[in-house]
Amino acid sequence: MKTDSLSLKNLFVFEKRWVVPLYQRPYVWREEEQWAPLWDDVRTIAERRVAGQPARAHFLGAVVLEQLPTPASRIDARLVIDGQQRLTTLQLAIAALRDLCRTEGDDESVKWLLKLSENDEVQDPESEERFKVWPTNVDRPAYRIVADPRSADAPAQKLRAARAAGPSRIADAYGYFHDRFREWSDAEGDPLLRRRALRDTLRDSLYLVVIDLEKDDEAQIIFETLNARGTPLLPMDLVKNHLFHAAAGAGADLDRLYEKHWRELDERSDYWRADVRQGRLNRPRIDVFLQHYLTMRSGDEVPATHLFTVFKEQAETDTRSAEEQLRELIRHARVFAAFSSAPERSRKQLFFKRLTVLDTTTVYPFLLDLYAREEERGAALDAILGDLESYLVRRLVCQLTTKRYNQLFLALMNAVREGSEPPARTARAFLLAETSETSRWPDDDEFRKAWFSVPIYQAITRPRLRMLLEALEAATQSDLSEDIELRGNLSVEHLMPQSWETGGWPLPPRVGAFEATNRRESLLHTFGNLTLLKQKLNTIQSNRPWAEKRTLIRQHGVLALNRQLQDVEHWDEEAIEMRSLSLFEKATRIWPRPEPVV
Repeated sequence: MKTDSLSLKNLFVFEKRWVVPLYQRPYVWREEEQWAPLWDDVRTIAERRVAGQPARAHFLGAVVLEQLPTPASRIDARLVIDGQQRLTTLQLAIAALRDLCRTEGDDESVKWLLKLSENDEVQDPESEERFKVWPTNVDRPAYRIVADPRSADAPAQKLRAARAAGPSRIADAYGYFHDRFREWSDAEGDPLLRRRALRDTLRDSLYLVVIDLEKDDEAQIIFETLNARGTPLLPMDLVKNHLFHAAAGAGADLDRLYEKHWRELDERSDYWRADVRQGRLNRPRIDVFLQHYLTMRSGDEVPATHLFTVFKEQAETDTRSAEEQLRELIRHARVFAAFSSAPERSRKQLFFKRLTVLDTTTVYPFLLDLYAREEERGAALDAILGDLESYLVRRLVCQLTTKRYNQLFLALMNAVREGSEPPARTARAFLLAETSETSRWPDDDEFRKAWFSVPIYQAITRPRLRMLLEALEAATQSDLSEDIELRGNLSVEHLMPQSWETGGWPLPPRVGAFEATNRRESLLHTFGNLTLLKQKLNTIQSNRPWAEKRTLIRQHGVLALNRQLQDVEHWDEEAIEMRSLSLFEKATRIWPRPEPVV
């Protein structure tokens, strides 16, 4: 076999065809598992291009091809033994960007993208040979519509026609990439420059390992070998090999290095290699740590798909020995592991438990750096955790964006590193000084307005809402309260049911029905009307009148959050607003925003 590493330009620019055999499965890739990660990679590289930074080569994996016998009068063709999903997706992305550029009048980009998507020597407009990649039969009607390089139809028109052509995910993939490319290119700056950054990324920065089988190669055996079940190497495995190889070259005692530094990672492999949820995907915890560590070291966001590449770039410019680099890596790994093993009910444990629910992972590089340098200053670090939690929760309730968090927390890390004041004071001053929509720390007035008006039940995920209500429950308990452990079977309940019209919940008298209904609906999903109950009790209550619900809660509920409900005779709009106020006062104590540092 012949193996080559080729950019899409070098792969697709020549007059060739890649044909998916009929016996292979149809196109099955999806947004969450494949399209979105690919888009994240493309976007990251394109952003570097726009910023004038070097664009790293990004490898998308391997494709295996087998030569098809073709007459001299026909286009040279390969049978796709493995990699048809990848090749099809890349052609759909190229087609989506090509059609966007055509819509915007960017003829230069259209010309280049046509070279990557069309065999222009084929004159017959109906010939399948015009297409660089030709999918399996069930996908061909939709693919012919959206990937057609000679069609002048608008993308929306193509999508409608492709979806009407039959069941296939082809149209959805084309629409997904077209929308992402359009949104990103129009987001800020010069749209033409940004579209061309996308073009150059697709053309020059994406690479495939192309394996061309020769006459005597067994295609099926190679296919089965490539797709055999096994445990793939993680980026951290490659890091380990790199460091130990470099240490061996320097004459280090590898057994001593392993015992002193790396052994603990292998002994806790169940912990380090366990999959943890991060954003849309589950990833091994050790890779998550490595991404945060490399981001902390570089001061720049590191994509999950470039971990070993970035590590090698950092190692090549690092003047320290391999043992010193290894020592620093493991020290930070211990700090990271300590985040999930903090003492029970400590400020640290509570913060990281809530941070997991908030799924705000971009703060981890800052915390890694902070705890590695300030291990002995517990109280001061707890103060920083309190400020960070208040900042994140208030912005969550106020429905403010999280898009700039990666830049914000890296800037915070640098400010604390370089500050002459204690870290807690520097961090607080930094967060209080932020005033823009993307980074400000909401004050009590803004927090209050959102607390009373945002339909929080609909606005945030159920785990996040449950976390907020559990924090309010803890704040409601007194020193005399029983020690209750809240478990995951508690659900969020509406005290006034969502289907209040079904009976037992009349609108207030002497108020117009339209006005009364609007007021009720505006309060229905706010904090004052929400509580925590065991799922089974929640189901039993359903839409019962208030007198029956209150009795059931009194008989079976034990939470302090519900204790004061026993004194409320009528659950109406006034009661919801009074309870919202009571809970807000607790919230400002749990998540205070201090006065600016003078």
